Formats: sequence, structure tokens, C-alpha cells
Amino acid sequence: AVSGPRDLRCYRVESKGHYQCSWEYEGTLAGVSHFLRGCQECCHFAAGSATLVQFTDQDINVLSNVTLWVESRLENRTEKS
Repeated sequence: AVSGPRDLRCYRVESKGHYQCSWEYEGTLAGVSHFLRGCQECCHFAAGSATLVQFTDQDINVLSNVTLWVESRLENRTEKS
């Protein structure tokens, strides 16, 4: 079976004035840590065991294209979305 983060979705929550990214995770949940990362080290958000991150336009440059992905770490393994 394939494990790791998948189905990353990011969007702006107009009513709250922030952005939100969420994803699904397949695999062992105990001890896993998730990180939302952006291209060229532009952003890095630690999510812990959660599969949702919220941020504002102060946290990331939203005026240019940004590639985001999730890294899930468990012991000595890192899996990417």
C-alpha cells in the first residue's frame, strides 16, 4: 500500500482573511510530523500531527506563483506529496 501525504488542497478563506491548506495522510499516524513547505525555502509551516495549516498573506508572498507540498516525517523516513 502507498503511504504518505496526498490530495493537498489550498485556498483562500475570504470570510476569515487567511489561507488554508489541508491534505490526507495514508499510513501510521503515531509519531508522524507534517510540514507544509514552499518553493525555494519561501515558507515552512510545522503542522505536527495535524493535516491542516492556516496562514496569512504576511506569511507568504501571494503576489507570485508558489509551489507548495507536504513533507511527512516518521522516524527516519520522509514522504512528500
